[in-house]
Amino acid sequence: MNRITPRQLIAYLMAIFVFSTAAGAIGGYSLGKRSVARWPDRSKMREKIQAKITADLGLSSEQVAKLAPLIDRHMEELNSLNQEHHRQIGASMSRHRDRIAGILTPEQRIVFEAKEREREQRRSRQRGPSTEGTTNQGPGNPQPQSRP
Repeated sequence: MNRITPRQLIAYLMAIFVFSTAAGAIGGYSLGKRSVARWPDRSKMREKIQAKITADLGLSSEQVAKLAPLIDRHMEELNSLNQEHHRQIGASMSRHRDRIAGILTPEQRIVFEAKEREREQRRSRQRGPSTEGTTNQGPGNPQPQSRP
């Protein structure tokens, strides 16, 4: 029976540490490259909701035919609410930036506006295009406007 020397044990532990660190870095990098805020495909979402309700309640084909437009209408309502929510948040953020700019000296305002542009560019890069070639803002949601 071969015994492991302390030197071999340290070498094994170091190898495990190095490989674990590399695996974590690769996994973290690949996870970080993905955009978190992607909107699901509307037709797939409707099909999933419809299938769940149909299975849970045992709907007839006639009921399923009536259900599809109801789900579509609900999804439109949610989309409209989401768009309005984004507009309200954008307006609030704009008012907040304007209030901050109002207390700054002209020199500070130049730096502040440059920082805001950098932040907006960083956000745009992080959002990136979705698989459909649009942004991850969701259907119909406007892009935030960069400040002059």
